[in-house]
Amino acid sequence: NVGRQPLGNLLLAAAILICGGVFKKFSDVFSLLNIAFMSEVTFYRCQDVIMLPVIMAAWLREKKRVFNLLKNKMLILCGDGRCDSPGYSAKYGTYNDGL
Repeated sequence: NVGRQPLGNLLLAAAILICGGVFKKFSDVFSLLNIAFMSEVTFYRCQDVIMLPVIMAAWLREKKRVFNLLKNKMLILCGDGRCDSPGYSAKYGTYNDGL
């Protein structure tokens, strides 16, 4: 257990979050296999209370480290955009930038 949360629930919720999964799909698969699975409330509580604060803290530390590393240095930035469109409308787009 981590606090009052069973470790299996926490690890499974973390795996779903990190791989970009959706609770409903995982819940349906476990249901089809007749395997007990955490509730949706438990899943989102694990995310809100434990995982997201840890991820945010790690991101802020890494961002600060990179900013300090690059401080007072000349940078050349580049980027590229891409539109993935269903049909012919540019409804979805991504933009990547790099150093």
